Amino acid sequence: MQSPSTVSGLSLPENLREGQVAVAQAVADNDTLVSAKLPTGYGKTLAFCAGYSVKRHQGVVDYMLYLVPRDAQVRQAAEEVPRELRDNFGLSTTSIIVRDDPVVAIRRLQAGTTLVFVTTIQIIATSQGTRNALNELLRIGRWFIAVDEYHNLPLMVGDNPGRYWSALEQLPRAFTLAMTATPRLDNGNDPFPEPAPRVRYDKA
Repeated sequence: MQSPSTVSGLSLPENLREGQVAVAQAVADNDTLVSAKLPTGYGKTLAFCAGYSVKRHQGVVDYMLYLVPRDAQVRQAAEEVPRELRDNFGLSTTSIIVRDDPVVAIRRLQAGTTLVFVTTIQIIATSQGTRNALNELLRIGRWFIAVDEYHNLPLMVGDNPGRYWSALEQLPRAFTLAMTATPRLDNGNDPFPEPAPRVRYDKA
C-alpha cells in the first residue's frame, strides 16, 4: 500500500507499510511516548527510523539510542538502523555500540557523523559503568529512545519496577518509541501504555 506523502511535513518513502506509517503518525501526534505492536518480520526497524525521522524533522530530537534485549542483536541493529535512515530518509550517519566507556561515543557525537547509538537494556541494568556512560552521553543533545522487543524484558513485580524497567526509566530522553511483537496479557504491569497503533498477524 502506498503511504501518504507526508507526516508532520516530512516526506515518507512510498515503500512504507500501513502499520509503519501509522507508527510515524502516532509519533508525530504525541509529545513524549508511543507504544506500538508490529508482528515479527513486519519491519520494526524501519518503523523506528520513521518515528525518529519525524521527531527530528519536528525539531524535538537530535540523536537516537536504540535498545535491544540481547547482545546477539546489537551488531545487526548497528548495521541496519543507519542503512534504513540513509536509504529511506536521506540521513547520512554512522552508528556506535555503547559500552562502559563514553569517551569514544561522545567524540563521535561531537564530530557530527554519528546519530545512532546502540546497546542492550540488559547491560544497562547490570553494568553501573554502562549506566554512567549513557547518562554522560545523554546529557548532550535531545534523545529519541527506541525500545525494541520490550515483551522480552522481565515484568515489573507488583507496583515496583524490576532493575530492567528502573534502568530504562532513569535514562533522560525527549521521546520514547517502544515496540513489541507480542503484548503481554497483564499489560497493566508494564510501564508502557497498551500498544497503539497495533497490527494483527493476519493483517501483516
